[in-house]
Amino acid sequence: MRWMPGGPMVMSENLIATGLLDRVGLDVQGADLIGERGVHSDVLSLENLAQVDGDWLFLATLNEDGQQALDAAKQSPAFTRLNVVQREQVVPVNGQLWSSANGPLAAQAILDDIEAALLP
Repeated sequence: MRWMPGGPMVMSENLIATGLLDRVGLDVQGADLIGERGVHSDVLSLENLAQVDGDWLFLATLNEDGQQALDAAKQSPAFTRLNVVQREQVVPVNGQLWSSANGPLAAQAILDDIEAALLP
């Protein structure tokens, strides 16, 4: 998910990051929320935020500071009610890397993030 000032968006399954999540065996959800433009979903209303609840949530923003996105998201009661948030399985990530980068170095950095989150 990408947390934007206007609200949360589901990132496309066509991005390298979501492809890597799928390849390591995670069930990537939300593809049905992606419109025809195929990049990200439209901004989800906070009422529909439960559609992205799952076992893990990788949270990105437009800059390198995923923690800033997580802090902003935690200001929303709808976000803090998600099971994944209550289990503390939300992983802040570098949005530039996770949604804009590609190539082997980017893939390795994303895999490093996934490994750090799932294999403590």
